[in-house]
Amino acid sequence: MWCKDNIDKFKFYVPEVDAEYSVKTIFLTYHENAYKYFDHEQENDITFLSAVEIVENPMNVFV
Repeated sequence: MWCKDNIDKFKFYVPEVDAEYSVKTIFLTYHENAYKYFDHEQENDITFLSAVEIVENPMNVFV
C-alpha cells in the first residue's frame, strides 16, 4: 500500500508515469549479499545486493 500511494504522488510530478510503472525493492548491504540472512522458504520480489556488487556492475540494480 505504501508503494502504491507514493507512485500516485509521483504521478503528480511526472505525468508519464502510468499503470505500467512499478517499484522494485532492493535490500542493500555493504560487502555481503543479504540473501544468506533471510529465510529462503518464502517467495518474494526483493533483490538482494551488496554495495560491492553494485560498484562492480551497476546494471545489477535493473535486472
